[in-house]
Amino acid sequence: MVKLLNLLKKVVGKKPDEEKERERINFIKELLASQVLVKPTHSDWARAIAHNYSVDSIVVSRKDGSVLMSNTDKAFERAVKTSSLYEYTRSEFPKAEMLLVKDGDDYNIVYPHGDMIYVLKSSASLSPTETEKIVEQLRAGLNGQNAPRETALAVS
Repeated sequence: MVKLLNLLKKVVGKKPDEEKERERINFIKELLASQVLVKPTHSDWARAIAHNYSVDSIVVSRKDGSVLMSNTDKAFERAVKTSSLYEYTRSEFPKAEMLLVKDGDDYNIVYPHGDMIYVLKSSASLSPTETEKIVEQLRAGLNGQNAPRETALAVS
């Protein structure tokens, strides 16, 4: 069979489909072996989601104020302020599920889920559905799941 393939190559001057396919497979294997996959950091994840949803700032913290994920330099300050605001609001309105604060031209959304508080700052109001989708993707990032499909996490 090999002799026939070589003869065909010499006569026709083209590679048969089987050989082309083998070369393609070998090329792909070499390419995959040479790539180093880098797992995105939590801040990369937050930046990508903020970019996808046109959100200015994202801070994910525990209710004690410790920051787990953020795309801003003022994450700790925002986490402490919003967790305090959230706790006060919860004491006055125990059934409150989400807090929306309009501050000048910005909207600050405080969304508690489990033992975490998600703080989103945006120049546009977000619907509860959009907020829940963002929180779902942020939770996926904290759990180490794959990157959001809308981006390759190449946002600077």
